[in-house]
Amino acid sequence: YLLTVFGEHHQCADLAIEHGISGAVKSNPGSFSIAMFEVFAKGISSFVAARATSERLKRRKYMKNALALRKRVRQWIEKGARDVGHLNAFFDAEHKALKGKHFSAILNYQVAVTIAARNGYLLDAGLFSETFGEYLLSVDDKDEASFRLQEAVKYYQDFGARRKVAMLEEKHRKLLSPESLEIAMKTEGSNIFIK
Repeated sequence: YLLTVFGEHHQCADLAIEHGISGAVKSNPGSFSIAMFEVFAKGISSFVAARATSERLKRRKYMKNALALRKRVRQWIEKGARDVGHLNAFFDAEHKALKGKHFSAILNYQVAVTIAARNGYLLDAGLFSETFGEYLLSVDDKDEASFRLQEAVKYYQDFGARRKVAMLEEKHRKLLSPESLEIAMKTEGSNIFIK
């Protein structure tokens, strides 16, 4: 879980492929929270690693693992689980991003962040906003990326994740400067769907 939160997606995805679902989940089938955290971390990291790698074989492995974890979340929803809607929306966003469906990806990222935040999952909302911002950077939408990264900082601060805030501010120093934030606030939404 911490590998995902601190952005070590390739390492987490490699471990997910190597080890699959842990014995803790298999031996405690009634413990939904253990399974949810594991699927959450491994799924997010597998999708992000698939999007970030250019090596075809590795990308295919990450994608296969991510889709299997996405399927598990959908099965939980079919069985009545209510606490994973935000994760399902996020997995859908990542899947759309991998397929090059920019507009659909953006809508799903927005839904994922909104559901997470409204249900009090501030760490999840921060992680989703951060990943959304990273995706926007990859498609060269710096203004919206700046806004989404600042949103991530706010969620992380509200959660109390000071170290994560410091890491994000260091990584995206230029995008999170006061000048960049002012520009992003003025243009919020104006160019998000133009690509």
